[in-house]
Amino acid sequence: MKTKSITLLSSTILFCLAFFIFKSSLGYDFVWDDREIIVNNEHIRSFSFNSMLWAFTNTLGGHYQPLTWLSFIINYHVWGLESYGYRLTNILLHSINAVLLMLVIYSALRLFNKLSSNNLNLIISSLVGASIFSLHPLRVESVVWVTERRDVFSALFLLISFLAYLHFRFHKEVLASSNIFKKKLYIISFCSFFLSLLCKAWAITFPVVLVLVDIAILNSTKPTVAFMMNSIKTKIPFIIISFLFALIGVFAANTSGAMVSWEKLTLVDRILQASYGFNMYLLNTLYPSNLSPLYLLGKTNFYDIKFYAHFFVFIFVFVTAFLIRKKYHWPLYFLLIYLVIIFPVLGFSQSGPQIMADRYAYIALMPFYFVLSYMTLKGLRISFKQEKNKKIMLLFSMLLVYVIILCALVNSTKRQILIWENEETLWSHAINVDKSNYRALSNRADYRMKKKWYNKAIEDYSSVLQLDENNAYALNGRASARIYLGDLNGAIEDLNSALLKAPNNIEVLLNRGVANNNLGNVDMAKNDFQAIIKDYPEHEKANYYLGISYFSLNEFNMAIKLLTKVNLANPGHIDSIYYRGLSHLNIGNQPQAKKDLENRLDKKMEIELKKQSKLKKRKLLNTFC
Repeated sequence: MKTKSITLLSSTILFCLAFFIFKSSLGYDFVWDDREIIVNNEHIRSFSFNSMLWAFTNTLGGHYQPLTWLSFIINYHVWGLESYGYRLTNILLHSINAVLLMLVIYSALRLFNKLSSNNLNLIISSLVGASIFSLHPLRVESVVWVTERRDVFSALFLLISFLAYLHFRFHKEVLASSNIFKKKLYIISFCSFFLSLLCKAWAITFPVVLVLVDIAILNSTKPTVAFMMNSIKTKIPFIIISFLFALIGVFAANTSGAMVSWEKLTLVDRILQASYGFNMYLLNTLYPSNLSPLYLLGKTNFYDIKFYAHFFVFIFVFVTAFLIRKKYHWPLYFLLIYLVIIFPVLGFSQSGPQIMADRYAYIALMPFYFVLSYMTLKGLRISFKQEKNKKIMLLFSMLLVYVIILCALVNSTKRQILIWENEETLWSHAINVDKSNYRALSNRADYRMKKKWYNKAIEDYSSVLQLDENNAYALNGRASARIYLGDLNGAIEDLNSALLKAPNNIEVLLNRGVANNNLGNVDMAKNDFQAIIKDYPEHEKANYYLGISYFSLNEFNMAIKLLTKVNLANPGHIDSIYYRGLSHLNIGNQPQAKKDLENRLDKKMEIELKKQSKLKKRKLLNTFC
């Protein structure tokens, strides 16, 4: 009873610590991929059969994550597009994960190397590891970035799976119980693993981890063939489902277009990248400095001396762990388990622009926190064997070190949380970490465009072009800002350059058409809009702007035809209604003109009322932040 009470108290403390540290992010904006994944995603806005079907069949963003999609659907049903509720869900999941990790560590400590210790020491040691995990700044990206809910959601089920497996496989109480109970635990473990993969298929190497755990606990030095075969036999269902999700994961990444070809990134490059990532996640855990939302792969020169240095450090560490395995076997198993978990994101199947990412450390570094708890337990056992005065000194020293580490981590985590407030703070931080990060510069420029900070956006797009003069996206972005500022000739110059680098690019053609229209070069503008419509007849903006061109040329019937097409596809497009009304007015169709202009006024009032309602709701929610 005493043990249960202490465990419950520890779990409560841990949950509250994790929650209140991350609570400050509740009022933050949606950022980065949140726009595509949540804000602009029509599929999450209903509980319909079609939405459910979409959740289980789509690969948006290069991931297969149906349960994560379902959680977003539920969030939208409750919160709409208020980021508060989405972030609250992430924080609650992470807080639960902290408790689950503590229970996993506690269970593993009871088994690992047949350690004997009292329950209080085990609980304290588990609390130390789990608390440092939950409050570490490397957790910020996974918890605060709404899109990365898939990390914390997947981890929740994986921890349940591992906890059930430990009890099924090793605990004496279970081993002595009925086969029915053991089967139930096995089924819970398998089903939880399956659910974890449905949240995000990054734990596909988990069956290998379970085999390594078997060896570490039951046969730590020389596993026999019979032992290995018996261990693998119990993992067959896990292996089958892992293989299936590995195939789905590769398919999802390929459909997104984010996979980097082997021509661009050779095998040697990928090996050097892998060793670099392997080391850096550990280093960032030990010393979390200059963490960034985007460590850009970009034009990385893998033949730089630092990558070779990381490769040799990687080899040295593993060789050393192997040589000392008979005396200290746990370092080798820690390194192997960590390598197996992190392997899918080390770059051998490179997807995306990042060389590494903080979010990848969420599950992969959990073995590190077990080691930390294990060392704490060793320290406690040594302390309690000393005479009274020395025991007090040792325990006080351990407590002091823990408090100092925890305070340092909390301070670092709170500062790391601040950078996720909005995209201005996010990308400014990434740029401060790496001045050559052209993706961060481009992302900040896009955000500044949304905020109508056009001069600042031009500065960022220009910085991107200094780093990559052939960047058509930056040329188009700078041209868009120049259009809003009235620098139409400068805009057209940028757009002509962009088209040389990206011929027939729709966005570039559209912007050049707008710029020419504003300059009075209506025929040139028409050519650009018609070039888009030729390949994409239903393109909303091209049809709208072509309608405006015809309106400028007093060809009102053609304008009405095109603007009606836009309005039928998007009834909420109020500008098309307005110009159609003016076109009707110019041809003498007074009733239709009146109808369109009144309709446009009604829709503007509706939009304004929605804005006011949203503002009031946000103010109310902010009182709880």
